[in-house]
Amino acid sequence: MSGELVVAADFMPVLAIEQAVDRRNAMVAFVKQIMIEGSDYGKIPGIDKPTLLKPGAEKLTTFFGLSPEFVLEESTEDWSGHGGTKEPLFYYRYKAKLTRNGHTIGEGVGSCNSWETKYRYRWVPASMIPDGIDTSKLLTRDSTRTELDFAIAKGETSGQYGKPAAYWQEWRDAIRQKKAVPTTRKSKAGKEMDAWLLPDVAYRIPNPDPAEIVNTVQKMAQKRALVAAVLIGVNASEFFTQDVEDMDFIEAKTTPTPVVEAEVRPQTEVKPHKPVTQDVWDTLTEDAQKWLREIADGVRAELEAKGGAAALKVLEEQGLDADHTVAIWSLFDSTERAAMKAKQTPDTTDAEAAIFNCADAPTLVEAFNKLPIAIRRPGTAMHKLFKAKMQSFQGNA
Repeated sequence: MSGELVVAADFMPVLAIEQAVDRRNAMVAFVKQIMIEGSDYGKIPGIDKPTLLKPGAEKLTTFFGLSPEFVLEESTEDWSGHGGTKEPLFYYRYKAKLTRNGHTIGEGVGSCNSWETKYRYRWVPASMIPDGIDTSKLLTRDSTRTELDFAIAKGETSGQYGKPAAYWQEWRDAIRQKKAVPTTRKSKAGKEMDAWLLPDVAYRIPNPDPAEIVNTVQKMAQKRALVAAVLIGVNASEFFTQDVEDMDFIEAKTTPTPVVEAEVRPQTEVKPHKPVTQDVWDTLTEDAQKWLREIADGVRAELEAKGGAAALKVLEEQGLDADHTVAIWSLFDSTERAAMKAKQTPDTTDAEAAIFNCADAPTLVEAFNKLPIAIRRPGTAMHKLFKAKMQSFQGNA
């Protein structure tokens, strides 16, 4: 025994129940109304937990008045080649500490190294493989692409569907050299249109310029540490284990008055080929960005030809990691994303009757929270009915 006196207060919560409820409701409102999908957090199809991104973590630190500090705990900078491999290794591990008024609120550790797959290798066409590399020992993948004939002829370099001039020139050269073969592709309207198909194979080679990613690896380690600290420090893990629009306000047992959600202002629609997930996108090399755009083009073609389910399957088959998945989803516009995420909405007839027949506010809140999530999201008819019914109770009070 240390001889220190242990008192009961040391085992009691620092917040009253009412304060804890108010804190959580404030957190819910902040995530719903301030944080932006694709910029502050990313949703990955098939994974329930949205990924908190650096901009979102920074917003949460500001909201809670926290100051982040980064401490380098361990690092390796081997420029000549690690362990006799002649391959440089850069490794960094940071601790992020969140403080408020001199008190530590949360800590998190994050690391990154240049031997992670996305930094260690590059996917390139056969023409870009350095001399002296045995291609028979390299990993390969199909990188066949298609492009509409009229788009190649038009060659837009700006606007929603604009691409670099070099992209269109590559297609014109391939057609002239008879490397591209004629085919057809369906438009969004279902019309068969003339197109070109360019068969190709990509090879995975060691990154020829590892020194260029030193700063990227450092920043990624800091970002991972910050996100880990924020999830702990502001109790954000709960809010990122489900879709944000699926979250509900809770009601304190000691305060029966329900909390009514504020109107959510519509966010600016994300346009394709202008990723708003800059935190993730900026960490990618030009080769990786080009590769993701090519995959997105293939998914988009599948969407036009066979629909959302087929397009989503093609995307899932790519086996992308979390960062690449978040980045590629920012390349699709809202219509394309909606088509790939489309879900059936349940019948609401019985639910409307259950809400309409509630006699008081507590019963209304309880009935509303029991409804399927798909029919009580903000903006749905059921949510509007709930708000109108709640306002009638408040008007009669």
